[in-house]
Amino acid sequence: MIYFDARLLSQNYGGLATFTTGLLKEVLEHSSPSHVKVILNENQDYDVVKEIDELVRAAIERGFVVYTNVEPFSLKNQTRMLSWLRSNLGDEDTYFYPHFNFPIGFRGRVKLVIHDAIPLTVPGYFRSFTRVKKTIYRFFLILAFLRKYYEIFVPTEATAMDLRRFFGRSARKQEIVVCGEGFTPLSTVECTQVEEVSKHPYFLYVGDMRPHKDVERLVKTVEFYNQEFDQRHKVVICGDPNEFTQTAGWAKEQKEVLHIGFRSDNERNWLYQNADAFITMSKYEGFGLPVLEAGSFGKMILFNDGGGALREIAPEWAVPVAQNATTRETAAQLNELMSRKMKIDGEMIEIYLGNFSWHRTYVAIFQS
Repeated sequence: MIYFDARLLSQNYGGLATFTTGLLKEVLEHSSPSHVKVILNENQDYDVVKEIDELVRAAIERGFVVYTNVEPFSLKNQTRMLSWLRSNLGDEDTYFYPHFNFPIGFRGRVKLVIHDAIPLTVPGYFRSFTRVKKTIYRFFLILAFLRKYYEIFVPTEATAMDLRRFFGRSARKQEIVVCGEGFTPLSTVECTQVEEVSKHPYFLYVGDMRPHKDVERLVKTVEFYNQEFDQRHKVVICGDPNEFTQTAGWAKEQKEVLHIGFRSDNERNWLYQNADAFITMSKYEGFGLPVLEAGSFGKMILFNDGGGALREIAPEWAVPVAQNATTRETAAQLNELMSRKMKIDGEMIEIYLGNFSWHRTYVAIFQS
């Protein structure tokens, strides 16, 4: 029996919830309650996102779900979850957790997903107690690499390479399986216009404002582009307006910026369709779902080629910008991108999206 810990669905619109949602769909379609059990928190409502709510209801009705009263994250909850696992899993059962912070001390069979090496590669990722948090992160991963019955999965070759580089001999003790990641195009949902954006030509950025996202570089690039090439584009930022308030506060003061906060799938459908291009200057991404979303609409994409998986997952028509490129050079590349006459047709998009499959990820993890 595989116990699929799906408590991360509570992250709603976050990347971990998206990954968990994609796999849960495949479990419901291709597995049975005699092979997989889905762990949920009995104190958590999963009704914020309609798709998640429907999946949870279906899993409950079909007998997949077992409950715990332990929330994800925090060392205290890890200890409580460890007790739950010891009480509920047999020697032949496997625990699957779609993140790296599994309960320390569990000596049974474990499958886990390490999505990226951002905490080790990006300065300023942790906002407080940096050294302590890095140490804890390293401890989790080294422990995972050394355990005999642990299986480690990563979504991209870039993350596998980073882990081998940072952990050397420890990482080589375990096979690191590239399981890929799936994708459900936003074009499958209805489109809802975002009124406050509809009056402006704009470039789109979707994501948070952590320091490594380098939103400031993005905004300054568009400012220079507008001045140098006599344009009037806005930067539309779609993401949590309350996270990383210092950067968010700075961005909101810039005349080129429209910070519109979180938006539904229906609204993001419209935002991607009507953007002139998608831009990200992020210094590191473990996967980069917004780039994939933009590619699914055939949008022109400008991205920072600073490391991580963006070059691996971006479509062939996306344009990389060197990490050390100046604002003038980056704006010039944006202008060149906008001057292109390249036609991105449906066949190109279909071939590109064929690289991403939730079913392949499900098979790699659940049928290995």
